[in-house]
Amino acid sequence: MSFNAFALLKREEYFFYYERVNSSLDEDRILRKFRIISGRPFSKNKYRGLMDSILIKGKVKLKKKIINQPTYKEIGLDTTNSINVDVTLSEIISYYEREYGVIELNPCDFETTIYEETTCYSYSKIMNKKKKNDVLINFRNRHVVKTLLLEKRSKIVIIYGKTHIKGIKEELQKIKQ
Repeated sequence: MSFNAFALLKREEYFFYYERVNSSLDEDRILRKFRIISGRPFSKNKYRGLMDSILIKGKVKLKKKIINQPTYKEIGLDTTNSINVDVTLSEIISYYEREYGVIELNPCDFETTIYEETTCYSYSKIMNKKKKNDVLINFRNRHVVKTLLLEKRSKIVIIYGKTHIKGIKEELQKIKQ
């Protein structure tokens, strides 16, 4: 969506729901458990940092320059016209552990920073795609829909990734039936 589209929707008095899984760097155990669920270390520089770490390993070669998406503030969103409707990292970990069992951290999980891959094991041996999608996509989609059902405003824009939008639409269609 372009800056002009945001400006138009704001003039039309739309309210924006956006995604951002919040956490605190003080939540070291939560961050390390999330690293196991996500299957990758945290990035110091958002998506660009994540892609840079892949490029460093020589796995991918891109022809275009990578830039981070603009911040919500840069596109004119603030507390008067938008709200983060995502879950927190703590909520993700709680959901995972309730559904699939407690994530036990090993001493080697603490040998690297959260910005590095762990040397303990292969992530793929711990997390399968079905669990990962349930926790990182479906759980969050259901949260957005629950929030939306309580919303009093009639003009809402949901700013989430493509996979989420598809899942949110499917969750809403289940309710409609």
